[in-house]
Amino acid sequence: MDKFEIIKKNKAPKDLRFANYLIDNFIFLLLYIFIGVLFFIKDEMYMNSIFYNNEIVIGFYYVLYMFLLEVLFKGRSLGKFITRTKVITLHGGVPTKRQYLARSLIRIIPFEPFSFFREVGGSHDLWTNTRVVKAQSFDQDIEYFISIDSIGEKKHQRDSL
Repeated sequence: MDKFEIIKKNKAPKDLRFANYLIDNFIFLLLYIFIGVLFFIKDEMYMNSIFYNNEIVIGFYYVLYMFLLEVLFKGRSLGKFITRTKVITLHGGVPTKRQYLARSLIRIIPFEPFSFFREVGGSHDLWTNTRVVKAQSFDQDIEYFISIDSIGEKKHQRDSL
């Protein structure tokens, strides 16, 4: 079994992806309301200001929220922690900050959240060459793959002596 087969085997199913979406958006909404209430207590005009009640600004906050979470937690948002999934590259590694940023920006495209119902996955996966996998089983399979691979390398080194 190679890395691509391991990724395919451990691909997060659509119900987990949908759960990630719901959980992340619910937590974002709670955080957004909480911050809004804090500012409202300080300044009543804040709730009607451009910094709170504007779709573009809300989109910016959402991009920032998802980007920071995935960067800080290496491919895991709060929803992904709860569903035990994570983001990886097509080669099984940790995505770059650029990939995380692109994933976050793509998420604000209208109707993009429904794109993960396709067989290939969400647009934010497809366009950034990333995938979402079940974290624990993926990590175990990769560890096993690496240990088998290293046994082959040791045997090859011993044979060449």
